[in-house]
Amino acid sequence: MSDTSTAINKIYKERQEFIILGLTGRTGSGCSTVADILTKNKKYIEENCKINYGFNNIEERKNKIVFDYLLSKWQKFYKISVTDMLTLFIIDNSIDEVCEFISEEFKKFMNNSDKDVSDSNELKNKFKEKLKKIDYKKIKNSREENRGKLKKIEQNEKVDEDLKEIIESSYNFYFHQLPKFSKKIKIAIDEVYSEMGYTVFYQLIGDNIRSSGKAFDNIFNPDEMYNLSKIINKFTKLIRRKAQISDENCLIVIDAIRNPFEAFYFKDRYSAFYLVSINTEDKIRKNRLFTNLKRNKDEIDAIDNKEYKNKLKKEKIFVSQNIQKCIEISDIHLTNPTYGEKNYSFLIQQLFRYITLIIHPGLVTPTPIERCMQITYSAKLNSGCISRQVGAVITDENYSVKAVGWNDTAAGQIPCLLRSAESLLKFEDKEAFSDYENNNTGFKEVMESKYQKNLDKDKLDGRNLSYCFKDVQNFIEKEKNQVHTRSLHAEENAFLQITKYGGEGIEGGILFTTASPCELCSKKAYQLGIKKIVYIDPYPGIANEHILSIGNDSQRPELQLFHGVTGSAYHKLYQPILSFKDELNWITNIDLKYNNDHERLTEENKKLKNKIKKLEKQINGKKS
Repeated sequence: MSDTSTAINKIYKERQEFIILGLTGRTGSGCSTVADILTKNKKYIEENCKINYGFNNIEERKNKIVFDYLLSKWQKFYKISVTDMLTLFIIDNSIDEVCEFISEEFKKFMNNSDKDVSDSNELKNKFKEKLKKIDYKKIKNSREENRGKLKKIEQNEKVDEDLKEIIESSYNFYFHQLPKFSKKIKIAIDEVYSEMGYTVFYQLIGDNIRSSGKAFDNIFNPDEMYNLSKIINKFTKLIRRKAQISDENCLIVIDAIRNPFEAFYFKDRYSAFYLVSINTEDKIRKNRLFTNLKRNKDEIDAIDNKEYKNKLKKEKIFVSQNIQKCIEISDIHLTNPTYGEKNYSFLIQQLFRYITLIIHPGLVTPTPIERCMQITYSAKLNSGCISRQVGAVITDENYSVKAVGWNDTAAGQIPCLLRSAESLLKFEDKEAFSDYENNNTGFKEVMESKYQKNLDKDKLDGRNLSYCFKDVQNFIEKEKNQVHTRSLHAEENAFLQITKYGGEGIEGGILFTTASPCELCSKKAYQLGIKKIVYIDPYPGIANEHILSIGNDSQRPELQLFHGVTGSAYHKLYQPILSFKDELNWITNIDLKYNNDHERLTEENKKLKNKIKKLEKQINGKKS
């Protein structure tokens, strides 16, 4: 093997040696399914993971290239289950403390559901007996023993035989014994507190750990908000040591991240970390929860309310699950539909593509949908809205871009991000504010009472004190009126760009948006004859069921969940490290470059040979 070939293989080997995939998505979307696929060995992948590839179209050809490449390098992933990490925090407490806590939380849950709990003590005792039967004290003691081992592993860089034994023992506890116990305690919760279920209970535990660092304490302490992230990171390092002594690549999947600050924690620390969202249509997801996981309507509603709250307040922003934000900041988006559900063929097809591109960027090119959504994703960053940034792109049926838009104020008006409450109150920058804001006494009084008192330069620490006009006006009117938003919606803005600059018709076209359209924008899309709407984040209203799902089937726009790569990951995965032609030439030593000097040198060589012959004859003639 040549030096250049060795160097190229070294480049890609570095990328393959360490990968972390953090999975995110709503309960029932398929995070655990993806994690389970990633933990399978090569033989299982060869026999069971079939994807659609061939020579019928461009995407099938890409799939073949991806599958052939990844299969030659497949190694199963190590899995870190966040549920198991939560169980660790639970077993830091005594049996009595666990039973008391879950009993009290169950009462609150039932009260919120308008149901009576007449036998709470009986349930508590029943649960206590179950904990004893599953050897709660034994696992708690093992936890204490392995806590010390984990410290020893962290403190020693050099791996000798003694440390190898400690690493193996510690890995066995955290990744074999603990998951088995975690499964048992979840079953116990489901059996005794079936109306609540373990999912709701574990969601609460997660919030508490982010708040206080303890499973049963919800008092917010900002110093503890990364506690769960730090524990997961500790086990990431344990797996790296385990992979090192096993002479394996360190490939890790975290199942699952449901708080955006945890995702940022790993993004900031590891360039090899990718946040992967798994999405599915809401009806499909709820059906899976009901059919496969045997969840009742109250449980599903409680799970959804926890994961997808409309608005989080104060410290809840930092400690609660926020799947909507996690999906928004994801690097890779996978769709887990009903078709191919038995063998997950479509899900696997997507998953394999992006693992391949992580190892070897640029091996295949983006899909047309990815290309358009990347423009949409970039467009949203132009938004000056201080609440939320949304982007939109309109294309024809062949994915040729016709208009780009983002949520922002009308042209010529100053967006909220660039306006200051301080400027308004000091009568500065008057053109940035409306006559109503500048002159209305009631509005000014509210601004003075709410913002003047909060002009604390130390707290602001250099930040501009922007304000949301809609919030202030709704406060004055004591209503929740969306009409007071200053910004145009992204989709609306894109539609108007075509009208404003004399573009061509978009009937039969495609609307790309980072968030599915609201009721008002859905009406406009329907009226303009948009045939497909591709989106990342679903809108919580009734736009789909009410506005878009009416009329003949041929008239109804098709809603499609986006699957692909966005943001900085788009460039990381699709920008080649080397030109593929050079890479192949250096690996195979194929050289097809035409040498201009070849003919000249051949002719010179021929002449020199003739001269040599003449000289030899002359020398031989003199000798004779």
